[in-house]
Amino acid sequence: MEPVRRHTRGSVRIPKIFNGKDKLFFTANYESYRKRGNTTALYSLASAQIQGGDFSAIPNKIYDPNTHVPAPDGKTITATPFPGNIIPQNPISPISKQFLEFYHTPILPGSINNFVEAQARPENRDHFILRLDHSESVRSSWTGRYSWGDENSF
Repeated sequence: MEPVRRHTRGSVRIPKIFNGKDKLFFTANYESYRKRGNTTALYSLASAQIQGGDFSAIPNKIYDPNTHVPAPDGKTITATPFPGNIIPQNPISPISKQFLEFYHTPILPGSINNFVEAQARPENRDHFILRLDHSESVRSSWTGRYSWGDENSF
């Protein structure tokens, strides 16, 4: 997309108060640029089985937190693993189950980079410049400038 440019200049006049003709001048410039594009992103998501509490495909044991018991030495904790590494549905919070309705499941094979999604990639740029020139006399002139810019992309 082509940038949008606006440029204005002239002398400063305030009727019945100030006439800056041949003394006070301004120039202002505004530019904006908008680019819209898309990209593809890869994510690694938990499988539908794991999201449902079935961890039987992984070698690490999943322990029932309700069976944790401190050992007499006070340094270790013993617990009972879930049978078959599958968490029963009754201890899973109903709120957690509702959140899983919004969580994607993998659409590609494997456990890494198994979900692909198109994402918007907007770029926005805005720049504004204002300049004032004041000719006080042949031997004295003043210049002031204000610049502002903003850029963002996702």
